[in-house]
Amino acid sequence: MSHYYSPDAELPHEPGSVILTISERTLVFATDAGVFGRREVDYGSRLLIRAMLAASPPVEGRILDIGCGYGPIGLTLAALRPGVEVVLTDVNRRALALTAINARTLDVTASVVDSDGFAAVDGLFDHIATNPPVRAGKSVYYPWFAQAPRYLRPGGSFWCVVQRKQGASSVRRALEEAFGGCSRVDLEAGYHVYRAVRKPE
Repeated sequence: MSHYYSPDAELPHEPGSVILTISERTLVFATDAGVFGRREVDYGSRLLIRAMLAASPPVEGRILDIGCGYGPIGLTLAALRPGVEVVLTDVNRRALALTAINARTLDVTASVVDSDGFAAVDGLFDHIATNPPVRAGKSVYYPWFAQAPRYLRPGGSFWCVVQRKQGASSVRRALEEAFGGCSRVDLEAGYHVYRAVRKPE
């Protein structure tokens, strides 16, 4: 099977759905073969969502979800934070089609963009979030860390979740280098949630 972070949409279809219950809301997402987390919203994404929803001050404004898959991170934030503007990107065309379907099902407004990282993204964001495609290799997602400050408003934050065994410490160092600092806001079952802030000008 092709890697989930690739444009291949020619795999046989195995449509399904997953349920995410969070903040007393139950959200249903359509899934299919060839997308990440097709049988359940993965642990790291759920932890990242919870951390962002618990943030103080609240996560609001314009949000970018990079490597969105079928959309659980960005669309959950849109569903639970009415008024936010969410942009979701991926290179997997099947994942993007599912994201558009899930946005309609959840009755949220979202922009779905075929983009590798920031390649086709316009404007600045208040928050950027990713559960990066670790299996695709560092050459794919480490550039996102270096580029992210240019796409954030001053004071905006970059959110990332990664497992310890998949290089959490090196991800933290990369974020510290890009932003001049990075904090771990949650740690559970070996998953680290990091937040880095673009310094106000």
